[in-house]
Amino acid sequence: MDAQDVNDIDIQQTLRGFKYSRGRVRATLTRISAYLDSGNDRINICQINERLSRVRALWNQFSNLQMKIAELEDDPNNDVEADLFEDNYFNTIAKAEELAELEDDPNNDVEADLFEDNYFNTIAKAEELLLFHAVNDLIMM
Repeated sequence: MDAQDVNDIDIQQTLRGFKYSRGRVRATLTRISAYLDSGNDRINICQINERLSRVRALWNQFSNLQMKIAELEDDPNNDVEADLFEDNYFNTIAKAEELAELEDDPNNDVEADLFEDNYFNTIAKAEELLLFHAVNDLIMM
């Protein structure tokens, strides 16, 4: 094995490491995006803002890794990776900002709406239960 072979192996290992790291950045973005899409009733403005700042930091990480990969490898699939990340990144930013605006809007009281829904559902179930017992009592007489 000559010096060129050793150099090629080092480059391939470095490239694999960069691609692995790029995949982890993509996975983090996907996880945050899925969280925002989940419709979780417990999402609040603080969580949204924290996740938004994490998403924004991912842009620099991805860009740096993408640039290093492009220096080591001329593969058109790298451009596809960048395009997919960019689309997901901007969609996630838009979702987070939209949710932050909704949470920050005093006219949009999501928790009050949920409480009201739960309250009326509980009353309806209690009425059904009372009716069931009344009918059951009549049948048992």
